[in-house]
Amino acid sequence: MSIEVFDLHHTYHKGTPLEFESLKGVSFQLSPGEWISVVGHTGSGKSTLAQHLNGLIQPQRGRVEVDGLSTGGSKRDLREVRRRVGLVFQFPEQQLFADTVYEEIAFGPRNWGFSDEEVRRSVEDAVEAVGLDGSLLDRNPMALSGGQRRRVAIGSVISSNPRYLVLDEPTAGLDAKGVEELLVLLGRLREKGIGICHITHDLEMALEHSSRILVLSKGEVVFWGTPQEAAGFLSERSVDGLVLPEVLELCSRLRARGFNVPLTWDPGRLSRAIEEMRS
Repeated sequence: MSIEVFDLHHTYHKGTPLEFESLKGVSFQLSPGEWISVVGHTGSGKSTLAQHLNGLIQPQRGRVEVDGLSTGGSKRDLREVRRRVGLVFQFPEQQLFADTVYEEIAFGPRNWGFSDEEVRRSVEDAVEAVGLDGSLLDRNPMALSGGQRRRVAIGSVISSNPRYLVLDEPTAGLDAKGVEELLVLLGRLREKGIGICHITHDLEMALEHSSRILVLSKGEVVFWGTPQEAAGFLSERSVDGLVLPEVLELCSRLRARGFNVPLTWDPGRLSRAIEEMRS
């Protein structure tokens, strides 16, 4: 079971002077319990791709299937796709609308027809999963800190028990502590078997946390593979708008000068390799 994208194309403003091809033959797969990152510069097609994964945008050409269900299929299939694939937009706290944290997180399960008891359990599980204090359930979400609001927003998505979570630039606007806490949270969700699709422009973050990386440039896939393979590819080929992590850039330059150091973005690993060379 997985999300499978086959030769996906999308064009905005077809037949007008503003026509723009956002996606050009994108294909990849995301399995439960896997963390993939979609990396690219602004305008590379990342957000358009994200919205295809739960049927918010329908394929114009190509296919998107979630556990065998087509996003372009029947209304019943599309509804099930949207239950299985939770989509978290950039600045998701701007979507908060309920008077209390409990009502915010309970909205999804109620909308999907969960019983009152199932709603209660789903809220409790989501609160625990995102690391929110239960004492906040009666608070107004907008009275919370930015990091807490982000957790509430993600909790409101995972309370419906999705198999996959698609996050479009989820760390935008967070301070360093908030980013670290969010990444820990996503790691815990992955351990629970949820497939993570992380849309980001931050290559270092993608290298550090992903099992596979998809690199988009002007709507096209220029790379799809493991972080280590991505490091090798991007060290040899520049991609518009993507900046190599400083440590990886240093490794690349050292290797070009004949030094036998690993191609890594981990400063500790590079430091150890240099020490071994000196000893």
